[in-house]
Amino acid sequence: MKLFRRLLLFIFIYVSTYSFACPYVMVEKNTATTKDSYTYNGQCQETSNLTQIWFNGRWENDQLFTYTYNANGWQDSRTRKDWNGISWINTYFYTNTFNAYGLRLTNRRDDWINNTWQPSELYEYFYDASDNLIDRYLKDWTGNAWVNKTWYNYTYNGQNQRTSNIIYNWKNGDWVLDSKYEYYYNGESLLSERINYDYKNGSWVENSRTLYFYDSNQNLVREWEYDWQGQWQYTEETTYKYEYKTDCLDAQPCDDGNACTINDSIYIFTANGQICQPCSGQPAPDSDGDGICDSQDSCPTLHNSLIGQGCNDGNPLTIMDTYGTDCSCKGTPDPNYCAALNLYIGNACNDNNPTTINDVVNANCVCAGTPDPNYCAALNLFIGNACNDNNPNTLNDMVNANCECAGTPDPNYCAALNLYIGNACNDNNPTTINDVVNANCECAGTPDPNYCAALNLFIGNACNDNNPTTFNDVVNTNCECAGTPDPNYCAALNLFIGNACNDNNPTTFNDVVNTNCECAGTPDPNYCTTLYLFIGNACNDHDPTTFNDVVNANCECVELRIPTTVRR
Repeated sequence: MKLFRRLLLFIFIYVSTYSFACPYVMVEKNTATTKDSYTYNGQCQETSNLTQIWFNGRWENDQLFTYTYNANGWQDSRTRKDWNGISWINTYFYTNTFNAYGLRLTNRRDDWINNTWQPSELYEYFYDASDNLIDRYLKDWTGNAWVNKTWYNYTYNGQNQRTSNIIYNWKNGDWVLDSKYEYYYNGESLLSERINYDYKNGSWVENSRTLYFYDSNQNLVREWEYDWQGQWQYTEETTYKYEYKTDCLDAQPCDDGNACTINDSIYIFTANGQICQPCSGQPAPDSDGDGICDSQDSCPTLHNSLIGQGCNDGNPLTIMDTYGTDCSCKGTPDPNYCAALNLYIGNACNDNNPTTINDVVNANCVCAGTPDPNYCAALNLFIGNACNDNNPNTLNDMVNANCECAGTPDPNYCAALNLYIGNACNDNNPTTINDVVNANCECAGTPDPNYCAALNLFIGNACNDNNPTTFNDVVNTNCECAGTPDPNYCAALNLFIGNACNDNNPTTFNDVVNTNCECAGTPDPNYCTTLYLFIGNACNDHDPTTFNDVVNANCECVELRIPTTVRR
């Protein structure tokens, strides 16, 4: 298990902030102008990464990375080639060394120069007792030795989550602060934010920021990039796509510690050693489902908790049936059972006589009932049954104690309207709502509180407040027509943002009102500040041998010489 954890740590270090859920692999990474496509081998290990750029309306090749792995499945090389428009040409390659647990110790870069590989850079890695990367040193090759260039120092919280990365540069024989990254995590312990700072004039200054988003499988699916310009300004989005790769799950035998399971297995994601399913087995045969497998169960076909409990032996002539230690259900013959009725003495039954009630099996095993005193033979109904007295002015018609069908006059019926009190109606008044028939049998509504008589409009109706500096005019709750002040209106100029104006500066043109409500123009490219003149203006180069001096395109006063008379 420790080897798996360390292998996972190696994968995390290598892929940096990328998050892969088990068993998914990333197949595409996109920005507005770039696309990365990934391929994998049979163990779901990345074998290539093709980078393309969007150019002239199509995707064109840019870079190609290829990867190789050692016998332990650890990535031991990474090669980059660049596309020259016809073929791929070598650029550089990295080779890695590892300790016995798969932790990377060095990462060396060689560059392709003059058709040969030449040393270029070397990374060295150092870890704490929890195998967290704490220091990484970058060195440059001078031709005969490796010399310090950059130092990356990492810190972690109690959950072994990286919290910062401070970067130093080697200058004049000492390490000098350059920049740093700070890392933040969500409630699921996934990286949610990274902020980059530059070290300037003795303090940290915000530079950039990245936000990370994940799908329901905890795969990183989106990054948002921001630059600091007095506040965070959004710059770019990166998106990721994945494939679910069950063929890269490796089932290995294990023991889940349960004597009643078989075929115990643990499932490992071969790409990175991640445990996708802990050790578990298939339940051994347990015919009665009591949690005791058949091989250890005294009653393999009977749930052991049922022994001594009531049961049904399937014999209607027995009572007090219980499960015995011999695993069988047995009962005592029942003297109250009536075989002809398939019922017991005292059971409810039906003597098929609708004029009797409380039918039960008597001591003679006969089903008999008591005559029902509420039955009215003339109506073939019972007292209290609903009926119809055929009078539309009555309601709640029912059979009374005299076996008569009678109803109660309906006090809510309004004959003039042919409606009942409380019925919806229309009083034909548009300024009322909720019209209903009232207790006086009149159709009346409630005055509409949203009606504004002075405007002859309702609250919320569109209107015109005759103010050109407002928009979305509506009737408000005070029955006033009012609009929302136009945020683009500049009162001081009595103009709107984007309107043409005059900034009274002859050295500018295309003057418009800007978002600060200022009239500003674009500097005239033909204005020469050193001469305070425009290109083409007349000037004086103070040379008496020239005339018609003008300012040329280089903002110089052009010299035109007077032709000299040839002596004979």
